Amino acid sequence: MLNRFRSFGTMDLDGFRAQARKDNPGIKWIEAEQAESFRSDIASFDLANGDMRSSLHAVSHTSALRLEAHSRDAVRLLVPITSRVSITAGSRARTIVGGIAGLAPHDDQHVWFSAGEHLTVRADPARVAEALRAFECDAPIDSILDENFLETNLPGLQDLVEQVRRLVVAIDTKPAAIVDSVAFRAAHEQLVVLGLAHVLAAAADPDARRVVCRNPVPLRRAEEYIRAHAEGHVDLVAMARHAGLSLRSLQILFRANHDCTIVQFIRRHRLTLARERLQRVGSQATVAEIARRSGFTHLGHFTAAYKEVFGEQPRQTRQRARRKPDP
Repeated sequence: MLNRFRSFGTMDLDGFRAQARKDNPGIKWIEAEQAESFRSDIASFDLANGDMRSSLHAVSHTSALRLEAHSRDAVRLLVPITSRVSITAGSRARTIVGGIAGLAPHDDQHVWFSAGEHLTVRADPARVAEALRAFECDAPIDSILDENFLETNLPGLQDLVEQVRRLVVAIDTKPAAIVDSVAFRAAHEQLVVLGLAHVLAAAADPDARRVVCRNPVPLRRAEEYIRAHAEGHVDLVAMARHAGLSLRSLQILFRANHDCTIVQFIRRHRLTLARERLQRVGSQATVAEIARRSGFTHLGHFTAAYKEVFGEQPRQTRQRARRKPDP
């Protein structure tokens, strides 16, 4: 994972300790259970610039690790890939295993990682707090995290994990010119931060539901914003402001009216837009150009999504349109 962004590799435990404390200043101490055969590799990908940046970290180690730390400097999502993670905070102890993610607590915690590989998503707490306000949640982040650490059934959590997995695949497979761009990183940071805020808001008030009506004005304004910006980056926070409603309430509206999330609605609209352009008789644009103009940055992902929805490859739609006589 994150192969191009491997930042650190060592067989020296002291060197690993120094790097781990650099990535997580909240670590008080860290020990390896098999120090004599220890090796670790770390790859890091920053989603934004600045002192409190959001980032992804892929960590592998040949020995089980024990540490004491706090997570006051960041909101952390832990995704064990081939490892097991156990955290004790206060009187409670919880464990997650390969593929099942959980949030780290805010305050003091004892952590055990088995040998293997895990992914950590680190988000700026100020950015997450700002996003929480968009979901009309004013509960403090620290209390939500401490109450729900390593809870695997939080609404939206595993969807967020799938989003992170797709992001890692994109980082590993997309051209460097795309991955290294400010736009790519900023767009994905916003999605990660909003995803974390959505999970935290649902955890803080799991029974909250707003009474919604069919096809209200805020929904129509949100749809208009999406259609106007679908060819580029759709800023979900700006969309909510334009609609005059919180993101949380808009999610409920989209579920009630379209049976999908906002992100799924955006994807559907982009696919429909691409199909309309592929079917235009006389157009000389290539499939790749049409995909890009319709808001897709990865041709392979576009092709797979298009076939899933329309039952054929984009090139097949294009070829059929070219066989039609000009009107």
